[in-house]
Amino acid sequence: LGPQAGRAARRRDRDMTNTARAKDLVWYAREVLREMREASERGVWNGVVRRGQEALELSLKALLLHLGGDYPREHDVAPAFVRLVGGRGLAVDPDRLERLARASADLARKRAPALYAEIACTAEHARAAVAAAEDAFLLATEHLGEPPPGPFRPGTTTTPESGDQK
Repeated sequence: LGPQAGRAARRRDRDMTNTARAKDLVWYAREVLREMREASERGVWNGVVRRGQEALELSLKALLLHLGGDYPREHDVAPAFVRLVGGRGLAVDPDRLERLARASADLARKRAPALYAEIACTAEHARAAVAAAEDAFLLATEHLGEPPPGPFRPGTTTTPESGDQK
């Protein structure tokens, strides 16, 4: 079907929704990074690793949405991001992409054990989590821009109760 059937209009709406959702995720990632830094200042290494994983995941999911993809409902989304970058021929430094993919896999494995103190994260684990989370956020802001200051005001998101679009 062509544009007369409304296909192009629906695609534009979806793209706007994906961009709005992506920007929402970048805003949220910034706040999670703030919490990660606070945990780091207090020496709560397990909290740094947990929040670092969350910030990295949110940043990569924002990029997936921004690039027109969707994200898998799992914590390690780097494989989907790497595939999308390769498929779209985007210029992302291959070493950076590899570092983010390794960090995403590592932090996704540590996510729950860090939260429940089933592992003892070290200052070195925390430093690696901070570096990876900051890099993923920087990559997201390079493509989406800095999120606005102030309280969270979602654009077009789903409501937790219904899953319906607002």
